[in-house]
Amino acid sequence: MKPPGNEAPRRRALAPASLVDVAARWGERLDAVVDPMRAASELLVALADAMAAARGSLLILNPRTGRLRMVAAWGLPGAALGEDLPAAPRRISDRVLRERQGIILNGEVRDPRFVPSAPNDQIVSAMCVPLPGARGAVGVLNLARTGGADVFSAAELQSIGSVAPAMGAILERTLELGEARHWQRQLQAASEPTFALPLRAGELVHSCIPGRLPVRDLRAHFVHSDGSVTVMLAEPFGGGVAAWRLGEWLGGLFRGTIEQAHEPDSLVATFHERMGERGGRDSVRLWIGSMSPRGILHSCAAGYPPPFVLPAEGELGPRLREGGPPPGSVDGHVVYRQATLRLLPGDALVVVSDGILQSCSASGEPFGDARVLEQLQELRRRPLAVMVEGLTEASRQHAELASPVDDLVALALRFTRDV
Repeated sequence: MKPPGNEAPRRRALAPASLVDVAARWGERLDAVVDPMRAASELLVALADAMAAARGSLLILNPRTGRLRMVAAWGLPGAALGEDLPAAPRRISDRVLRERQGIILNGEVRDPRFVPSAPNDQIVSAMCVPLPGARGAVGVLNLARTGGADVFSAAELQSIGSVAPAMGAILERTLELGEARHWQRQLQAASEPTFALPLRAGELVHSCIPGRLPVRDLRAHFVHSDGSVTVMLAEPFGGGVAAWRLGEWLGGLFRGTIEQAHEPDSLVATFHERMGERGGRDSVRLWIGSMSPRGILHSCAAGYPPPFVLPAEGELGPRLREGGPPPGSVDGHVVYRQATLRLLPGDALVVVSDGILQSCSASGEPFGDARVLEQLQELRRRPLAVMVEGLTEASRQHAELASPVDDLVALALRFTRDV
């Protein structure tokens, strides 16, 4: 028998309605937190307190390895946060996740199906609950009572089970935010504000001022064996990890199909067809263009702002409006069209993003086509890098923002000579 002075104070678990309030409060504040992983830890503490638990953990299923990973721990010194748990065929959490059925274990674990994770910690009662997500169980919540606490009851298991879907959704969103912000930091660290590529008969230059939105615009290019270059600009719709993953998928699809389909219109049609096969409602603003060493230019604007033609001399050329709807935005087969023209030495094609055209001043006036044309007229005889950097910077200054909301992207292809 324990001395009276060593008895832990007993607390009463909250009613189911209070657990719903805990989940709702954390769901509302999640997008505003700076560190999503810290938010997961604080949510776990709130849940443990609500259930009068002395310790607990939140585990997430790592889809890359198929193992559970600990993302938050409470009352577990030395917990390996952010690491996959080692393989253990009879781990309680693994079985609960697999069978999607919560369980209570009181006292010493004698069930031959399980191996206790902490046999010497004097755990009075333990509860393990699966957390359902949008595509199946996303993780597991573990709570434990120690010392002189009451054991968990079936009613308490039912209470936690009633809010488990909300907690699973919060955990999914937490991980999405953490992953998206990690990708954003990596991309910003590795990104080049200006990219220049010498070509056999010209030059390709791309300039980007990153915006505050978590999803980056995508640029990809491929130089063919004959010296032709094919370029893609893509702006995935939506936000969060889904849009990031769509961007990664688009880059892979471009690299995987570019050698089989040279023409921009057929490439865009392939993108639309493959996005339809993915299901859902993913869509993307897309521009694909190509230029040969002899100055033959093709352009297909699928939801992307039509490019500007910039002759070396004379009046500014027409906008190349040929294209079609954003791939994935409509159902069924779509016939995409492309513009074709022959550039003369010194002629250029300039493509700008919605971010440039729609960047607004304090009075709400967008940068717009007219200011793009003014900048092109002023900078047309300058080096290509100076021209595209001038466009992005002029748009940023128009909005009077150190960091724009959306990416400010400008790309130019200039033909210099026949070969």
